[in-house]
Amino acid sequence: MQNVTNELPQLPEAKIIVDGLFILCINQEKRVAEIGVYEYANEHELFVRVSKKEHDVESELFKGGKLIRKLDDKDEIRTGDIAISISGKSADVTAYHHPELTDESILSDPRNISSAIESNSDEYSRDFRWIIDLEGARFHGKKLEVVPGVIRRKINISNGILYTEEWARRKVKMAYQAAATFAGVQADNRYYYVARQLGIAIEQIDENQTLNIAYGGAHSPQTLSLSKPDEGIYYEVLISNNCQVKDAEKRNRQTDFQNYYNVMNVPIAERLELGLIGGQGNDRTPCDLIYLGGTPELP
Repeated sequence: MQNVTNELPQLPEAKIIVDGLFILCINQEKRVAEIGVYEYANEHELFVRVSKKEHDVESELFKGGKLIRKLDDKDEIRTGDIAISISGKSADVTAYHHPELTDESILSDPRNISSAIESNSDEYSRDFRWIIDLEGARFHGKKLEVVPGVIRRKINISNGILYTEEWARRKVKMAYQAAATFAGVQADNRYYYVARQLGIAIEQIDENQTLNIAYGGAHSPQTLSLSKPDEGIYYEVLISNNCQVKDAEKRNRQTDFQNYYNVMNVPIAERLELGLIGGQGNDRTPCDLIYLGGTPELP
């Protein structure tokens, strides 16, 4: 049974945003989230940007906030896992489900512009269930075999409420139609809302607590500790493994979504592909993270 909450903090004191080629697993028993980093896409760069921001700032000039630290895979985070936690607090990761949405709601077709989902998109778009659950009913609908050793680095999250930070409209189709037809696999195109970015909201950091970001691996461990922010201020921790290549260079290569099938052992005839209906990215680079709802941790 998934640890679920129907309440999402409107003004959290810390927000983690996960963007790009990542694989999320949630250990419900331990109440922790584990995010595997896919490191084999040449045009992608892993970095962690920590900044201090004001709530409800509309100005583009100040939207980026005040930079505290940027860690990248060419220097501080070349190796080793990353762990984010609140000092002195037990693990308590939960997932946000909007109380008015059902599992059937998550199957909604985004092409229906008069639907209740579209009419209330600001309210409904934060639901965790928009995350691409590759093992869930919208995609493969079964537990997938994870190839051991492909994911070498992980980001461990101990606290916070998981939700959709940003969503998009996607078409789901067979990746290799000729192979699917030859194997007798029949599947019509499907259309879903999916999460582009995962958000993790930490509602409060007490006066005697710190938000800790541990990195550097066993050989050179480092910890960035952040104390309770001032009123109206919050920390944003952006963890990105997104595409850095220019649009002109994307046309003649495999799509980014197919990289996930180097981690999951799925027959070619059953592999799925994402296309765009609208939103960011292009047909060659849907860099949406995925979730393995039936897998508590990566091997």
